[in-house]
Amino acid sequence: MIKQQFKGMKLSRTKVKNNIINVFNLCEDRHMNDWYMEAKMWAIGVTSEHLPMFVTKVPGMDLSAIAPSTVNKVVGITAATSPMKRWEENQRLVVDFIKNGKCGHFGSVNEKCQAIMESDGTDTEILDILSGRKTQRFYMSINYCTSYDGVTIDRHALSIALGYRINNETFRTMTKRQYEFFEECYRYAAKSLGITPMLLQSSTWQVFRERKHEFPKEK
Repeated sequence: MIKQQFKGMKLSRTKVKNNIINVFNLCEDRHMNDWYMEAKMWAIGVTSEHLPMFVTKVPGMDLSAIAPSTVNKVVGITAATSPMKRWEENQRLVVDFIKNGKCGHFGSVNEKCQAIMESDGTDTEILDILSGRKTQRFYMSINYCTSYDGVTIDRHALSIALGYRINNETFRTMTKRQYEFFEECYRYAAKSLGITPMLLQSSTWQVFRERKHEFPKEK
């Protein structure tokens, strides 16, 4: 998929790649952390602290085992509560839901969180509940942070790809085909830089979050 129409523009993969690399060139060492691995470790910590009934002590050893399906649920709830939220707020909503059975998000989001908690904790069932491309990729990126090659295209990631700050409505109009085009552009850019697509997306996302007011607004 070399070219794609978006909002009346004909975008080439090379142009989008260059936009992404322009933001990557603003990265400092602190932006090059393994963000998704850190998110996975956070989810494991939340599981251990707030869902202790699913943590089993290993006899005779100073170790404990957490059911993978339970961590999957925490990661799923993290993905479900992520839309339109800063990461710090996203984290708070996850803990609120796990502790109280509800959180300060839309009713439909709370329903998804409840469905995830009641699910069997498999990827298949959780992905089906999440349903959205962005939240599905976010779930997989955290859960399989060392091997997944999908890309989470959220509002910031799309703004980076386009070279300007988009509004919420523009993000919501993105089609499946357009999503896959931008995802492929991130992979293309990552290959040219010799890094993983997840590292490219997370590092540029952090830069854009800090410096988004330096980017032009959508016309």
